[in-house]
Amino acid sequence: MINEVSIKCFLSLTKTLSFTETARDMYMTQQSVSKYIARLEETLGFRLFLRTRHYVSLTKAGEAYRDLFEKFDEEFRRVTEENRRY
Repeated sequence: MINEVSIKCFLSLTKTLSFTETARDMYMTQQSVSKYIARLEETLGFRLFLRTRHYVSLTKAGEAYRDLFEKFDEEFRRVTEENRRY
């Protein structure tokens, strides 16, 4: 299932390329971040990151979804802000 938290975890991880740093930024455990990313990858049907013990990088699919989710996040914030004005 794709939800706001999984998108925020994903976008944070695309910037930090660190599960530990993303967990700190998101105020959650590293295991929680890993689970959100794994569920997102399962839902989408693509690996979004290449992981080793010392290295995290985006796949081509990850790059495409990063662009999509960044646009979604910007639009979501814009619509939310417009609705708060009313």
